Amino acid sequence: MIMKCKHHIISFLLLFLPFAGIAQNCTPVISAFSSSANVCETATQTLQVTASSPNNSTLTYVWYKNGAVIPSENTNRLVISNFSAADAQAYYVQVSNTCATSTASVTSSVINLTLINKPTVSLSASQENVCVGTSYT
Repeated sequence: MIMKCKHHIISFLLLFLPFAGIAQNCTPVISAFSSSANVCETATQTLQVTASSPNNSTLTYVWYKNGAVIPSENTNRLVISNFSAADAQAYYVQVSNTCATSTASVTSSVINLTLINKPTVSLSASQENVCVGTSYT
């Protein structure tokens, strides 16, 4: 009889332990993130993070530029259009996941975007006559 009772207690514990508030690891995992880059002036630069959730729940994203939250940027991609000197900053993303009543998050590494200015070319008129197909310096 004692054996039967132990068996039922073990069965009860195995059945109800998943619901007993045992902490689950719900910290997202970042598997890929953009790297630092040199970006041409007026170009479009896309930063992207690939992350997964251990409990297959929906992840949330918050992007930062020099430590400040970038408003309305809440997907796994950050697109910077018409890149300028103001965009040449340090960026990172925080990925969060909700598990029962708690939230876990992970922060990516920082990437630095550097502006490459467009080259300027100046031409001056010359009185030289140059034939097609020949070089001139």
